[in-house]
Amino acid sequence: MGLFLCRAFQVPSIHLYFLATDHRMTIFHSVPPSQEKLRVLAHGWPVGTESIDVKAVCISACECFGDYFSQPSELEPIQVERASPFIETPMVLYGRTSDDYCRVLINLEEEDKRTWAKIAFQFSHELCHIASNFKARNIEGQKSSWHQSQWVEEAICHTASLYAIQKMSETWKEQAPYPNWGSYAASLESYFGVTEWQTKLYAEEMGCLSDSPQDINGLIRRKLDLLTDNPCGPEGRKILDIIALNLLPFFNNSPEGWSSIRYLNLSSSPALGDHLSFLSGWHEDTPEDLRPFVNKVSDLLTVTPTENRGCDCLSCVD
Repeated sequence: MGLFLCRAFQVPSIHLYFLATDHRMTIFHSVPPSQEKLRVLAHGWPVGTESIDVKAVCISACECFGDYFSQPSELEPIQVERASPFIETPMVLYGRTSDDYCRVLINLEEEDKRTWAKIAFQFSHELCHIASNFKARNIEGQKSSWHQSQWVEEAICHTASLYAIQKMSETWKEQAPYPNWGSYAASLESYFGVTEWQTKLYAEEMGCLSDSPQDINGLIRRKLDLLTDNPCGPEGRKILDIIALNLLPFFNNSPEGWSSIRYLNLSSSPALGDHLSFLSGWHEDTPEDLRPFVNKVSDLLTVTPTENRGCDCLSCVD
């Protein structure tokens, strides 16, 4: 079987080199494992799901963000693993591997036909957490500290998932990781469409009858206590999905806005402030050229604590 050199994949501060044979990719062995910035554990994946394929999906997700996650400092090395059955949601852990890799856990079921879409969706979310300096929130060492503004970061990371799936559904039509994966573009497109449809149903359930900034801001006002206390609970996740779907056009229109994520969580003691302090700190820490984008996001998300009791817009009535 002939062997040919495949192009180098370049992702944010992650440079991986592959050899391709029979439409599959294998790691180019002259690159020492210590130099890999993205690796996938070989064991534990559902039957029929190989780690090299998981890696190809993760690389494709990284490519959606171009170089926007690589500045002002390099991303940390990442190890991707399948979450144990006892862990119900994907996550990036504060604890690291013995050789100092961030651990990203992906939640998958056996025999799920949406495996690639789920991996891309979940990995992009956790990649965004890593890019947003998530370790700064762990002010007590290994013990995670929840803070009042965590929901802002979560909403942006939800947006990263939507952004990557939408972008991959287009790029895979012509440039899938493997030539015979082009047909999966339709599956990614369907995954995005179903997620968008479900989120719009959530919005209707919560009284937001349009995607106007006034309605979204009104929803945040009414649900600010819940977002502050339990953003990752069942109802909190629905609200985050709604916010993310409305942030998505900001990033679609200005992809360079992803660079601003690298300046989240840089202010001192971010865990101690409310979301207003968090957004203010983000604005101050962000370079001048990115501040207009940060302002646009902040305008949608900003409500004062005294405003979170009810909403005066007709379409957001409890």
